[in-house]
Order: sequence, then C-alpha cells, then structure tokens
Amino acid sequence: MSEIKNVELVIIPSPGMGHLVPAVEMAKLLIAREEHLSITVLVMNMNLKPYLRSLSSNANCSSTRLKFINLPRDESALLLLNNNTFFSGFIERHKPQVRHVVAQILQSKTATLSSFVVDMMCTIMIDVANEFGVPTYVFYTTSAAMLGLHFHMQSLRDDLLLIVTMTLNQNSMYLLGGFVSHCGWNSILESIWFSVPMATWPMYSEQQANAFQLVKDLCMAVDIKIKESNTDVIKAEEIEKAIGHLKDPENGIRLKVKDMKEKSRLALKEGASSYNSVGRLIEQVMGNN
Repeated sequence: MSEIKNVELVIIPSPGMGHLVPAVEMAKLLIAREEHLSITVLVMNMNLKPYLRSLSSNANCSSTRLKFINLPRDESALLLLNNNTFFSGFIERHKPQVRHVVAQILQSKTATLSSFVVDMMCTIMIDVANEFGVPTYVFYTTSAAMLGLHFHMQSLRDDLLLIVTMTLNQNSMYLLGGFVSHCGWNSILESIWFSVPMATWPMYSEQQANAFQLVKDLCMAVDIKIKESNTDVIKAEEIEKAIGHLKDPENGIRLKVKDMKEKSRLALKEGASSYNSVGRLIEQVMGNN
C-alpha cells in the first residue's frame, strides 16, 4: 500500500468580508475532513486585519495545516479601486506576490502543491496556477441558479470553466421574527439555516435574481420592492407593508423556510448530498499530484 502524500492547496479569496469569510469556512471544513491536506489562504490587504486577528485567536483556526498569508500591501493597486478598472486591475496587480508565495511553498518541499481555489472574482489568478502546472477550482459564492445562468452565458461564448459551488453559513440569527435582506447569498444561507423568513430588498449584482428566486420560485420570502435603479427611494410604508405580510401566520412562508432549514441540515450529514460533494472535491484535490 502506497504512502499517502501531504498535499497543499492554495486559496485566493476576493478581498471582501462576504467572500473571505466563506472561503475561510470552506478551508476549515476541508482540513477537518482530510488529515493529509494543508491549506494556505492568500489575503489581499483591504483593511481586514481585525478579522484576520480574530482568526489567529480562534481555536477553530489554530491548526498548523491552515495558514494565512497577508500579501504585501500595494498602494498603487489600492488606487485602482477608485477608477474605471476597479476590481480586475486590483486583483491582477497581486500576481507577482502570489507567484512569490507559491514558489516558496514549492521550495519548502513539505507538501505537494495540488491546486488553486480562486474566488469567482479572482479568476485572473488562473494564469498563475497554469504557470505552476496545477489545476484551478473556482469558488462560486452565490446561488446555483446564478451558476446556471453563468454557465448558459459561457456556453453562448463557447468558453467554459470548471466551477465548484460551495457556500457556507456564517452567523447566528436565533429568535428573529424576520430579516430584511439585500439578498446576498451569505445572508440567504444564514436565514435558511436558522429558519428566519426574509423581506427582500436587492441592491446590485446577483441580488435581484436571488430575490426573484426566493419570492417567486420558492415562495420563501416577501418582496419590499424591485428597485429600477440605485436612486430609487423605498418609502417607509412599503417596508412596513412587506414586514406585516412577513409576520402574517397565514401566508405559509414561515413553514416553507422551516422545511428548507430541515432539508439544508440533512444535506450536511454524512452520506448526504452536500457531504458527498465535499468528499468528491477532496478526492480530486488529493489526486492532483
């Protein structure tokens, strides 16, 4: 029987709390499931130090197999956040730092570099993974419905990527009667996990699609208003009306959310769909060497 090798996975999250936190939770889950896997999370510096300090003092993140490296702060890259190039230019400016860190990992020879996991907004880093001859998984931090839409758009361009969808809940919401949400995917997962019905107030990005799915497809939320633009003003009466409907015990929304809560928790149990999906990902990662 051949000896199992120690394997290193490099995770590059987008530098925002809504993307960094799920990436860290995913990393913790992976190392908990596979003792021969080590993970290095490369963090682009956008004033997230308080959160990173909390990780260093958190017993759940104290494993020697989970490391966080703050990439050197590039002031010129930060300036890109204020002009038309916005995020893509900021991310691309970090390629040299990522190359340097990965080269050091290879030189250490403590583990075999297996693959990269890059945030959906950091796909420019696939170029760096290709330079090192390792595959890339895209960490997709929103819903499967949006994933399907993006796949369709990509098929129209005949430009397909391998994308792994993994999203994890973060915070507690016990004893809440309802949640007014902009419908980011993290907030939706948290609401479902703790069986808290939502009043949707989407603002930008995929939030409109998420809200539509919750209200129209799944009947798990009420809508405050679909905004036509960021300058639309939502009146207090509209918010009050939506919350009143949310509190109505006859609307069935609370029962649907409770049912989805039970289904979501069952999916994480050993042998269930989510558990098995993570297991297949780990098998792939461990085999990429």
